This record gives sequence, structure tokens and C-alpha cells, in this order.
Amino acid sequence: MKFNTPVTDKLLSQLKILDFRNRPSGQLVKEWASANPIEFERRTKITTKVPPDNIHRMQRADPLWVGDFYSANLVIDCLTVSKIDLQSETLLDIGCSSGSLLRVLRTYDDSHLFGCDVIKSAIDWAEANIPNVTFNLSSTSPPLPYPDHFFSGVTAISIWSHHSPSVATDWFIEVNRILRPKGWFLFTFCGNSHCDWLEKNKRRKLEVINRIRTTLCKEGWWFLPINYAAEDSNTTDNWGHTVYADGAIEVMLEKANFKILKLFRARNQGNQDVVVC
Repeated sequence: MKFNTPVTDKLLSQLKILDFRNRPSGQLVKEWASANPIEFERRTKITTKVPPDNIHRMQRADPLWVGDFYSANLVIDCLTVSKIDLQSETLLDIGCSSGSLLRVLRTYDDSHLFGCDVIKSAIDWAEANIPNVTFNLSSTSPPLPYPDHFFSGVTAISIWSHHSPSVATDWFIEVNRILRPKGWFLFTFCGNSHCDWLEKNKRRKLEVINRIRTTLCKEGWWFLPINYAAEDSNTTDNWGHTVYADGAIEVMLEKANFKILKLFRARNQGNQDVVVC
């Protein structure tokens, strides 16, 4: 499957970068932003402010980081394939951290953007540094701080890869509550292909990976609680590393009255599946 890069391609046009030389569009955009930060913000509306080391964010190892271009491209590409237009919608990003995805999506569509997370320091930083996005602190259990049927769409990148199976369905039901009728929901999770990714990249010992595969066959999921004490100590025993067998997520979504539009196997970093429903 060909993966498109609609967000960074649009940024290349805004920045008038014409000499690609067969290099990734995201890398070209980040280099341009690093060399011309003030002009980059003016043209794209993306801030070049970087959260300090004590504030949670993704892609921390990237020296040219100005936002989560990868996830922004993933969201727009998967929505486009699913025949969903993001323009002029009210969007919530669950588990937004310090706003790494939302700060980039602003340049693609300046609609009503919201983000929520349980990490207060990350939300405080995002609220102070990312304009025209509404950020809210959320709880580790439902409900979210929003009224019924408020959002056109909801994203959640690498969140259901952490919810324990005992609360995952409750959170699906909560997303359904805040969505408008016929609203869309895009999220990622670790499925059977995650085990292949673990083995290929040697991220766990083979005996552990085989134990996960065996548990998936027997139980339908595998869950390891993890205490993220560094993240403001605001996680519970229902948060950790979760892998679901084929079909388990579909059963949970059906209980929450969701219909799957598209399932993209290993679409997120070759690791997590992406679901649009």
C-alpha cells in the first residue's frame, strides 16, 4: 500500500520548496523550519517552540522536531482513503500530550481543535504555547470533560495500545457519547502484527513474544500494567502495554455501537493497526 504525505506535501507548497531531490517531505520541512523559524511560523501557523525536557512529548530523539508530522500525515491519509474530509470539523485528540499532533493539523485545517490528556504539565505547556487549540485536563476514567455529541471527529494515537481490556470498551462507549451522529473515530492499537514488529526489531526476547502470541490465542488479548510515575503519577493499574488478537477490537467496537469503515494493518510505524470507524 502506498502511504501518502498530504500534510507535509502541503507545507512544501506553502514554503515554496521545489527542489525535493527524492528526499522525504517531512525532513525537508523540518530542515526549513530549523533554518527559518520565524518565517516558518508565519507561513504555516505551526509554532517552533519545543517543550522542555521535563514536559512529555513524542519523537523526543528528533533534533529537528517541530511537531508530529508523521501522525498528521497518517491521520489525513487514512481519513482520505476512508472518504472523510477533515475540513471545518470539530476535532478532539485524546491523549494529546503537549499537542504534538494538533499543532501540525492546524496548518491543514484551522477548524475547532481540542486536545485532552491526563498529564497536567503537558496540558499546561500546550495551553500556554499552542494558539487556537483548546486543551483540557482529562481523568484516567470516563467521563471526558465534554458534552454529548460535541465532536465531528476524534483521534487517539497509541492510546488503546495502553488501555487495559477491562476499561477499553468503557472508553469506546465514552468516545461514542461525545461524537455527533455519523461522527468518525480514528485510533491505533497493537494487534497480531505488533508481535511480528517486536520480533523483527528485537524489542522483546523471543520467549516473551511467543508468550504474548500464546496468550492472544487463549484470551484474546495480552496486558502488562506499567506505572508511568514520571508522567505526573497520573496513571492506574488499567494503563500499560496491551495487545489484542484479531477480532477482539471489533467485538469491543460493536458493543460501543461503532462500525468499522477501514482497518489498516500495521499502518502506524509498521507496528500498530489503524482503525477508522
